[in-house]
Amino acid sequence: MAQENRYTTAARVQDFVLDYYRKTQQTIGFPDALELMQKGGLLKKTPDALPPFFEIETPEELDRFILGFPLEASTIIRDNQRSREQVINEVTLFPSEKDVFCFKHFPHMTETPHSHDYFEITYLYAGSCRLLIDNEVVPLEEGDLCIVPPHTAHNQPVDEDALTICVAVRASTFDAIFGSLLTQNDLVSTFFRNALYGEKTANFLRLKTQLQPSVKQLLHQLINESYQTDDYANSICVSLLNLFLAHTLRLYSDTASIHKADHLKAARADFPLILNYIQENFRTVTLTQLSEVFHYSQTHLCRLIKSNLNRGFVEVVRSLKMARAREYLANDSLKIHEIAFLVGYGSVDHFTREFKKAHEVSPIKWREGRSSAQQKVSDIKTPAS
Repeated sequence: MAQENRYTTAARVQDFVLDYYRKTQQTIGFPDALELMQKGGLLKKTPDALPPFFEIETPEELDRFILGFPLEASTIIRDNQRSREQVINEVTLFPSEKDVFCFKHFPHMTETPHSHDYFEITYLYAGSCRLLIDNEVVPLEEGDLCIVPPHTAHNQPVDEDALTICVAVRASTFDAIFGSLLTQNDLVSTFFRNALYGEKTANFLRLKTQLQPSVKQLLHQLINESYQTDDYANSICVSLLNLFLAHTLRLYSDTASIHKADHLKAARADFPLILNYIQENFRTVTLTQLSEVFHYSQTHLCRLIKSNLNRGFVEVVRSLKMARAREYLANDSLKIHEIAFLVGYGSVDHFTREFKKAHEVSPIKWREGRSSAQQKVSDIKTPAS
């Protein structure tokens, strides 16, 4: 018999964590806090309504707003009971129909270093915070924006007066949507290429935004949209994320600092144009075609791709096809054979084999899982204004 889902809000979790710390003088992890709340009968059978969006002007208003959103606790609790490893996976954190998820970092959480398989963008909105990474303590200032790539062991302990917002982004989404960030011949682009395709080394990128109002306004919209449940919410959220990141880089890329920049400089080969060509022609591109366009031997191209992306040519193309396939599968009007053709496969069987190899489920099962997840959250409604 399927277990019933249980719900809470970010505000209730924060109150529980603070109360736990004041009574025990011990920190606690987020999944463990939810598990204790469940044992204490503090979780609800139905989710709270979404808080209405409004013009946010102060840190206190943003704090109340983001803490008011409902959270589905059951999946996190079940995953925590199965595995105690300090690795957080997309499947645990993200609702299956979402590519972006925003939340607040709570004070007095366990400071054990953890890693995850998604990008984490942290924005220090108010107060103080420290980034613990690679045996170093990096103090952050208000307005600092840090991007921590997948598989980087880190932690971010925050003080009680801090307001630290996390924007979690699936690695596959970052790869598919922010292609323009990967094809420039500068250090920031090299950081993102290495984070997606390079060796799994601890690193982060920091920008100093000086609490710029336009950056904060985009963040407010992004937070709100990441919790909406209508059919357009994910597309809008991804577009807002693109605008938020591009706008911030436009204004503050000159403030960018990278934890480990030296080993990235060596990777800045004459490569961005090749990657851009692959991205734009992923449906049909071949090594022979690349060789003819860029006048490199196929052997040299393979070495160049491998040295910059830590993946082979075939794997890079497959990754681009799978990212586009997931977008098409979200459109229920497209048939599987149509999607197979649109992403460059000659047969449904070939497409299905490649999709199962990448996702461990067939395209049909993936689409069904997404539909089930949407049905699960359909009861969460925004109250009338």
